[in-house]
Amino acid sequence: KKKAGQRFSTHFDGLKAMADEAAAVLSKTVGRLSLPSLESLSDNAAKSFAKYKGGFLVLKGLKTLSDIAAAHLSKCKCDIDLSGLGTLGEKAEVRLASQREALYLSGVTKLSAQAAESLSRHDGFIDLSGLKEAADRALAALRGTPAILLADEHIEQAS
Repeated sequence: KKKAGQRFSTHFDGLKAMADEAAAVLSKTVGRLSLPSLESLSDNAAKSFAKYKGGFLVLKGLKTLSDIAAAHLSKCKCDIDLSGLGTLGEKAEVRLASQREALYLSGVTKLSAQAAESLSRHDGFIDLSGLKEAADRALAALRGTPAILLADEHIEQAS
């Protein structure tokens, strides 16, 4: 029996692939949902996870994310760890910026000016500590946002 205030965590380490039907079931999980080894996420699975309200969704094994999947995940009312993504398409970055909770994107190494401006308007915390290259305009937008974590000493400025 669950006690008041008790949080559960569901962890599937080693799970590299997932059927859309499994994502639909897991999206109903209460508490943290951790899928750190998941390597791909279909647009339909992302649509299911858009309904997840468990607090923290860990998808740090993903290396790519489609624009459509990003649009679906942006509707999720939870913190999302996508720290395994090395790059995101500009549309995906802009769509994720509309997500209102914490966003962990520490694997992203390069951002366009448009994506940086969108992310600078994000309401929650964003981890961009892996960013290595950004345009001056992009850096100015990001540095002006206290809820964005940057590792400035590693960023190469591009015009």
